[in-house]
Amino acid sequence: MKNYPKINIGVGGLILRGRSEALLVKRKSDPLVWTIPSGYMKKKENLFDTIVRETEEETGVIIKPKGIIGVRQRISGKERK
Repeated sequence: MKNYPKINIGVGGLILRGRSEALLVKRKSDPLVWTIPSGYMKKKENLFDTIVRETEEETGVIIKPKGIIGVRQRISGKERK
């Protein structure tokens, strides 16, 4: 399996309360930046399991995801060449 790239799947959750409030967290690497809860998928998790776990770890809030808004792909590091 040498020819296959290592794939990391990351998720982010847009968590809303009503129409005017969104749940944000401060970035550990840059405390002046606020972002949505996010993180990387562990083995045997699906997208929903991952965002539920990451949101609880980062905020203490337990969520029930309703759906997927979007998907994006990014090739990083030496895989770009």
